Amino acid sequence: MTESQDSIEQFLIPYATDRLTQKSAKQVKSILIRTVHKEFLDYYTWMIKAFARCVFDVERAIYLRDVVTIIIAEANLATDAPPFRVQLANNFFDTFDALDFKVFLESEVHRWLVYLQENSKLPGKYNRFTGKYEKN
Repeated sequence: MTESQDSIEQFLIPYATDRLTQKSAKQVKSILIRTVHKEFLDYYTWMIKAFARCVFDVERAIYLRDVVTIIIAEANLATDAPPFRVQLANNFFDTFDALDFKVFLESEVHRWLVYLQENSKLPGKYNRFTGKYEKN
C-alpha cells in the first residue's frame, strides 16, 4: 500500500505528539520547550512533516541518521529555531545540547518508522536493526 505524504503526516502527527504527553516524557518535553520556547509544537510538527517528506521522496534508500539530520535542519529552517544549548543545572555534565537532541530524535524517528511499518503505512521497508529505509 502506497501512502501519500499528507496521509503519512496525518497518521503520524497524533501518534508522535501523543508520545510527548506521556508522563514519562514530561522532562524531555520541558527541556525541548525551553530550547525552542513556545514554538515547540510548531517545531515538532515541522519535524514530522520533514520526516514524511523524506520517507515519501527518497529515491532508493536512506539511513536513520540521515533522516534525522534532514528533519532537524528543515524544522530549524521552517521555524527559525535557535541553536540548541540549554544548561539545566550547575553540574557540567547535566546539559541538553544538539548532540543529545539528535540521539533523542533518532530514537523517536526509529519508533515512527517502526510504527508506520507495523501499520502498513510506510511506502517502503525499514530494517530496524540497520537503520536503513528503502522505498518500494
